[in-house]
Amino acid sequence: MTVLKPNAKFARFIRKKRSETKRALKKGDLTLNKLLNDNDLYKEIISNMKVFELLKSLPKTGRVRADKILKKLKINYCKKMGGLGKNQKKNFLNYFNIEIEKKGKLFIISGPSGAGKSSLISDALNGTSGFVRSVSVTTRPKRKNEKDGEKYRFISNKQFENLKKNEKLLECAAYCGYSYGTPKDFVQKQLEAGANVILEIEVQGAMQVKNIIEDAYMIFITVPSIINLKERLGKRNTEECIEIKKRMKTSEEELKYQKYYDCIIINNNYNEALLNLKNLLNSQKE
Repeated sequence: MTVLKPNAKFARFIRKKRSETKRALKKGDLTLNKLLNDNDLYKEIISNMKVFELLKSLPKTGRVRADKILKKLKINYCKKMGGLGKNQKKNFLNYFNIEIEKKGKLFIISGPSGAGKSSLISDALNGTSGFVRSVSVTTRPKRKNEKDGEKYRFISNKQFENLKKNEKLLECAAYCGYSYGTPKDFVQKQLEAGANVILEIEVQGAMQVKNIIEDAYMIFITVPSIINLKERLGKRNTEECIEIKKRMKTSEEELKYQKYYDCIIINNNYNEALLNLKNLLNSQKE
């Protein structure tokens, strides 16, 4: 994964935005409540600002009052907003009567074909509240027993290209000769509404989403060996022999990406894997 280091131009941009934000606070054009609830602005501009500097930018607040607030909240003069501890942040928000709007968390679940991802996700969500499952779009043919709009929306190549062209996809990737993608609007609206969203996507798409939504939690579901995968694909009787060979080759490449995931679940025993997934989702959800 490529990590971009801030260059001089980007640093100047941040300084400019920070100055504009401080001026807007001082004039009353921007409230502290709105600022702290603006996730993008907070990450880019405020998280690296000293608490003292932020306080001085508030209306009718100079160095003396800002210093008194710091002492009352027991916050060090050099402390940055992004470095506040859990209790410090809570006390800061309570002092200014600010309530942070609850946003949902994104969960990315990947793994080789035949590892049991879909079944595990469906069973894990039964009786688990606060989660929604995103429906992907794909150009591959619908399999028997599949329902359009349940796990996938099956669309034409032309429709897929239009979505891609109009930037309606959060991620898109090719898998075994077909195109797959995640509709952007659905995910954003659900997260803003406070729901935890589950994306079941392959590793290419997962890497794209992680670069956009850094706090996404990534889970990789696999089986003990590549031989198990071949046996499982054969047993489910949904693909031809040529398709199985394609998927096996792709699976070998996918397994190389599991090191980038936050957690790996090995589906050797289904009930154990299901319990592990349920516990993980409940412990990590917002």
